Parts: sequence; structure tokens; C-alpha cells
Amino acid sequence: MEIKKTILKENNINQSELCKELDISYSLLSSILHNKRNISVNLANKLHKKYNIDYAILLSRSNANE
Repeated sequence: MEIKKTILKENNINQSELCKELDISYSLLSSILHNKRNISVNLANKLHKKYNIDYAILLSRSNANE
């Protein structure tokens, strides 16, 4: 998902660091980034609070297919 990869680039962090910040597994993040899993509401909430990203953007179906 492009928006998620943008989070990594804009904050100059790698996937492992993002996993630690969000308290999620590396495999979950990898699955999300490779469009194998959708972002849960709970994870969207964490991303919203940490990076001020709109829930609609995080949870949108069109974003899932980028």
C-alpha cells in the first residue's frame, strides 16, 4: 500500500522500527505492505494517533489496491 510505504519514507524509519512503534509483528506489517492483509481499525487508530493520517485514507478499499 503506497500510503503505508510513504509513512516509512517520510519518517525515515524502516519496517522494524515501525513495527516497534505500533506494537505489531513484522509479518503483519509486511502482509499489509504487500496487499495480503487489510489494516484493522485498531491499527488505523494507532497510525492516526502517531502520524495524524485520516482514517478514511487508511481504511479505503482503493488504497488497498495501490
